[in-house]
Amino acid sequence: MTVRNTLSTDSPNDAVTPNLIANHSHLLPCYITNLAPGHIINDHSIAAGVQVVVPQPLTGAIGDIFTLYWGQYSVQRAYDGANFPWIIDLAAVFDPAQLFKNGRYVIYYAEMDGAGNVAKSAPQTVTVVRHHPHHTAPPAAIPTDELKQSTD
Repeated sequence: MTVRNTLSTDSPNDAVTPNLIANHSHLLPCYITNLAPGHIINDHSIAAGVQVVVPQPLTGAIGDIFTLYWGQYSVQRAYDGANFPWIIDLAAVFDPAQLFKNGRYVIYYAEMDGAGNVAKSAPQTVTVVRHHPHHTAPPAAIPTDELKQSTD
């Protein structure tokens, strides 16, 4: 377990309040669907649908806030005791044109309890490698002499 202690003076009367951020072994890693070998997301992965599965918390309490981080993007869900595993369909939640740009992305999730303590899962790195990220192939042209033959 890795623990980082930060201090905040955002509480009333400028009292110093510790906020603990830790990598906890009780947070199982998230699972990313349709990855190609080597933690690669390619055009086929995206066409098949990329989802992140945040597993059922082992020690979560009702009201804990879970946040999935995908590079600079994030989405949250409060734990209600029955709404996990949490399956996030990335294309439905985020703009796929922005989310799946070529590059490397760090993916993890965090759990914040009622006291403000934050635990995070072990990070995973995925690489997006798209061959045609910004355009689709133009429609195939039919030669005009073939069109002429088909109308005769």
